[in-house]
Amino acid sequence: MYNKAARQLLKIPVLSSINLLDTLKTNLASRIYELQPGNNFLSAMLIKGQLHRIVFRKAVFRIQTEELNILSLQDIRTQLEEEELETWKKLISILRHEIMNSVAPINSLSLSLKNITEKIQLDIPEPESEMLIDGLQAISRRSDGLMNFVRAYKTLTSIPSPKFSDFKIKRLIEESISLFKPAIEERKIRLKTRAEEKLEVTADYNLISQVIINLVKNAMEAMENKDGELSLYGHKNENGFVDLIIKDNGAGISEDQLDNIFLPFFTTKENGSGIGLSLARQIMRLHKGHIHVRSEPGKGSEFILSF
Repeated sequence: MYNKAARQLLKIPVLSSINLLDTLKTNLASRIYELQPGNNFLSAMLIKGQLHRIVFRKAVFRIQTEELNILSLQDIRTQLEEEELETWKKLISILRHEIMNSVAPINSLSLSLKNITEKIQLDIPEPESEMLIDGLQAISRRSDGLMNFVRAYKTLTSIPSPKFSDFKIKRLIEESISLFKPAIEERKIRLKTRAEEKLEVTADYNLISQVIINLVKNAMEAMENKDGELSLYGHKNENGFVDLIIKDNGAGISEDQLDNIFLPFFTTKENGSGIGLSLARQIMRLHKGHIHVRSEPGKGSEFILSF
């Protein structure tokens, strides 16, 4: 017996045998067989390109002389993400405080020493004195760079409270994508947008627009060397939530990276900061919604904002 909730979660229409779960994850069926009643285990599973964290629990009961097993599945991804986000916020706050307190005096002192060195005549040969000034400048530059790095992550712990209003998804898509129109036309990217005229959400327009702009920017970078196709569309899903979807046919994301892309500091870009997707997830949390991704390497990615 296999209920509707399990079918929707596992995306397997008919489950004639527990062994079929091995198509989702190797040796999953044997772990279920070995699971003792009353115990549970957590498994990270990629289902249709989307990462889930599912807790499996087993119970046993009898009907007359027949012994039956009940297996329950619970996707706790949302709860884990919330706890993870709070932990990162605390860590970033501590790191920012400690780094700024340590680096600011170094930066100030190096600038002061450089100014003194330039003003007074030191009994040091020309090459050495030049090295001294260059070294103090390098310390000052790196200190500035480190403080700017820390300031950038301040946004993750100080997002303003959302100012809620009702607005149409179609308007949000059109205004957000307008910033990229010149680049889209120049690169001959095929753009598709779709949303019902009446489809609305209650959210902070500016914060959600910021999320979309970042996701579109990422999508365009992922299609850098491809015949690009970018899609933005909104609809009501089967659970009654409003989904706003940004889809590309770019490089895609590997399975090992899917688990990390929303973490602060994590980036696959050479000059990336690791802020964008972390910020997007936190903004969606402030809206009591969530962001998730489906992706396959070489086929592209699909980011879903659910309200």
